[in-house]
Amino acid sequence: MSDSKENIHPFDPNQALRTKGLLETPGTLSQPIWRELHIFLSVAKNGAFARAAEELGVSQPTVARAVERLQDVVRARLLVITNQGVQLTAEGQSLARRVADLDFAIHNISTDISSTAKMPRGRVRVSITEGLAGLFGAPAMREFCAMHPEVDVDFRLPSNLIDLKENQTDLMVGFMKADSAEVTTRELGFLHFIPIATREYVDKRGLPLRSNLDCHDVIQSDYYAARTGLWEDWLKVCNKGRVRYSSDSMFSYSMLVKSGLGIGLLGSYTCIEPSAIPLDLDVHVRVPIYGVALTQRLENPAVRAMFDWLCETFAPENPWFAPDLRLSIPPGKHDEGLRFLLNL
Repeated sequence: MSDSKENIHPFDPNQALRTKGLLETPGTLSQPIWRELHIFLSVAKNGAFARAAEELGVSQPTVARAVERLQDVVRARLLVITNQGVQLTAEGQSLARRVADLDFAIHNISTDISSTAKMPRGRVRVSITEGLAGLFGAPAMREFCAMHPEVDVDFRLPSNLIDLKENQTDLMVGFMKADSAEVTTRELGFLHFIPIATREYVDKRGLPLRSNLDCHDVIQSDYYAARTGLWEDWLKVCNKGRVRYSSDSMFSYSMLVKSGLGIGLLGSYTCIEPSAIPLDLDVHVRVPIYGVALTQRLENPAVRAMFDWLCETFAPENPWFAPDLRLSIPPGKHDEGLRFLLNL
């Protein structure tokens, strides 16, 4: 007795595949909670129902109901409400991290779909410190946007100067290399930090010298307080003087110095300010700048264009980021952002 099927080899490459892909499977595999996940992610990032509601443009009760429904579906308590705001449970933290990764993946997908080979377009997320962004990155965007009108730019403060994934960003301009096969790192110029005081402070308290630091007020930053060895010379100044003020915000820190409240450690570009006086205190911290990007994201024309542009902006050819310290630089394209601020 013969069977017509007996000659069919089970691994015959000519056979049509019988398995169905996910797009061929009727129905969805997940619960219909996309909106609730989106709202929950906003709550997790903002730490409060009210701020999430404001960000999403919905009412606070809507946010609360969405979170309750999500908790019912996943059958777990995701957060608790305290006097200090919303605190995530262990399950909530786990879900928030996974949803954040999904949100970033969706961002990448939408950006890739909207991009074309001829015209870079889409949104590019850039993590960069507020000083570099405000004084150099943002002013450079005028020319970049004229060249690439379809590229939208999202500047954001880095929560971690190394980890692109933690920042959920496409690229970074920072002070640390990223050693990973998934990351492209480009060495740029150098940021020079020197002690600065204002003329107002010097007129009132006298010129700070190495020999009289015990008579002067010092302004400290949490960033400089790290015992990494990089800031050792500045820490010696702090130990000899009196630390009157401190800040974990570099913008606030620079404003404290500019207000004439004490000696601060600022970028050499501060010297363009007429009231700024560089001080000879045996302190010069030279920090290398790096452009870092997810290698896969550089295949996107918009991300590649932004990466190349920022690397050019912070290259050593810009005299403020040259290897050697310069305190007097002729006006030019490289410092138009600084001069704009002086005219405010």
